[in-house]
Amino acid sequence: MTNFKDTLKPSSTIEQIQTARNQVVKAFDDMVSAAGDAAKDRVDAVKTAEQKFAAAVKAVPDSATLTQAIDSLRAEAANVQGAVADLTSEVKC
Repeated sequence: MTNFKDTLKPSSTIEQIQTARNQVVKAFDDMVSAAGDAAKDRVDAVKTAEQKFAAAVKAVPDSATLTQAIDSLRAEAANVQGAVADLTSEVKC
């Protein structure tokens, strides 16, 4: 998520944002696979947050400026980070 958040600059292109999104999706898919059934509810929350995040990035039209989409994307990124933090907390216990 840090790389994605670092990409959210007014000078970033939609293609850069989509590439960063793809990296986030892969990292979370790998994490969810590794967590297995250990914390199923938390894993499901991460999956849901990641899907909403990916959909928000995909929904940004190619003609949009990043400034127009930045608040929405930051909010979705924060939701994913929260779900991951909850999962990490539960798995460590």
